[in-house]
Amino acid sequence: IRSLRPDAPKRWATLADIVRAYLAAVRSDLGAEWTTSELLSRIDHAAIAQILRQGDLEKFSPWGAAPADFDDVAARALEIPAWAEPPVVQAEEAA
Repeated sequence: IRSLRPDAPKRWATLADIVRAYLAAVRSDLGAEWTTSELLSRIDHAAIAQILRQGDLEKFSPWGAAPADFDDVAARALEIPAWAEPPVVQAEEAA
């Protein structure tokens, strides 16, 4: 995420692809091949929703992504692991 340069082509779409791949890797109940609507029907996270919608607009709309602060949204994307990954169970708790 941090390596997405301001002049990178389709950076919203790239960020959306990164988020999709990450979610599929850490959550067995979410598939990377799912549409934005399918994913958002199963999760409630504002940053993820904005990233996926902006990525779709950039990919599929003739007008591109809506005006938004990419850097702010990308910074919020760095919080996704705290939300998406299950808590680590300590060995003492598991026993």
